Amino acid sequence: MRNSSQQAVPKASASVGAVRTFGRLALGLSAGLGLCVTLLGAETPGYVKREIFLAPGGAWTPTSPTGNPKYPNSPDSVTYIDSWVSPQTAAPNVENYGGKLSGFIVPDTTADYVFFVASDDPGAFYLSTDSNPANLKLIAVETGWSNARQWQNSGGGSNLDSKRSDKYSGTQWPGGVGAPVHLVAGTKYYAEMLWKEGGGGDNGCVTMLKASDVVNATAEDPTGGVPAQDDPSTLTGPLIRVDAPTALGFLKQPVSQTILENRPVTFSVTAVTPPGDPPQDPTLVVPDITYQWRKNGQDIPIADDDGDGFPDPGSAGTATYTIPLVATSDNNAKFTCKITTPGGLTAISAEAILTVPDDSEAPTIANVTGSLNHKSATVTFSEAVDVSTATYSLSGGLTVGTVTVQSPTKVFLETSQQGEGTEYTITVNNVKDLAGNPMTANT
Repeated sequence: MRNSSQQAVPKASASVGAVRTFGRLALGLSAGLGLCVTLLGAETPGYVKREIFLAPGGAWTPTSPTGNPKYPNSPDSVTYIDSWVSPQTAAPNVENYGGKLSGFIVPDTTADYVFFVASDDPGAFYLSTDSNPANLKLIAVETGWSNARQWQNSGGGSNLDSKRSDKYSGTQWPGGVGAPVHLVAGTKYYAEMLWKEGGGGDNGCVTMLKASDVVNATAEDPTGGVPAQDDPSTLTGPLIRVDAPTALGFLKQPVSQTILENRPVTFSVTAVTPPGDPPQDPTLVVPDITYQWRKNGQDIPIADDDGDGFPDPGSAGTATYTIPLVATSDNNAKFTCKITTPGGLTAISAEAILTVPDDSEAPTIANVTGSLNHKSATVTFSEAVDVSTATYSLSGGLTVGTVTVQSPTKVFLETSQQGEGTEYTITVNNVKDLAGNPMTANT
């Protein structure tokens, strides 16, 4: 909104927090992607790479994975699990994300194969004709949703033929619909499984059987056949492998920033652990590692205000560390993050330098929102302010009653009854920021 008189429209508003907690850790989201580094890796048998892209947006779909600036190079988390089954997430259930499994499939027998998929919500399985990702072909899709390992039936009304490679009408495999997926023993074939989770349950699963071993489920026994519902994926152990890091490290490093005093700053990292260290719980989106942010080489105290034994979101014990109000004494401070696995492996991030110039900018009004009961308005300022002498007035004959300071940047105003759908102008005076810079009169 303009830094002049602000229009307050009395309606409800909602905000999305910058931190979501997955498992026992807080995974921070940042508009800045930071410095992505390539970790030295090695081909590791028995694992598949799982990537999570939070808030993928409506344009991103498993069959058309574009429209999300994070995809494919900036996932919010990367883990390595021991089968092509990413099951229901837990502690807590994670919503609104795009998931990806990727790696190599190495059959132990030369044969014709059938692949089956199950995902929640829609999913798509791609198989390369060789080890080159450029040769990926779409060979099976989940059109609705299915529970984990629901290979030949569906809880969400999916097209059952589309869930298997030998019957999917849109297959891109050479030879078209019904053509065998002929794989040669000992040969690496690159593959990807994509799925998009909206709400409720979630999973992404693939299994592979020799065509001669498949037994179709029937209407009388929809959960039977081979593979039957809940059968484990065959894509595990020596049949799968992945290029993976050989050491604990960082996919995203913290970034140096310049922030005026009395404003917030956030530093974040994305950690990557080598397969099996620590052992990956596939129901968790991030591995069970600990974070410790440091300033000038000294540990920053970790907040646990709710006393639950886990770091508060945004504290120095999470992947994302926020300083609510930086001070000039923070100028040129060097921030790093130390990560530690349960087995004792440690890694320290690159340094991020914080530059804090003196604040000479006047505060402004960043936003004004109304309310559902049409009896209040919330004013948000561009920075932390001193409102002890502030005055507020509203157009249209409205009066301002009790004023409540909700945070250093936000005040809540009780008003007389507002008209539904009516716009009002709010005028604010006698406000200054914590450095003493006054806001322009009659803002």
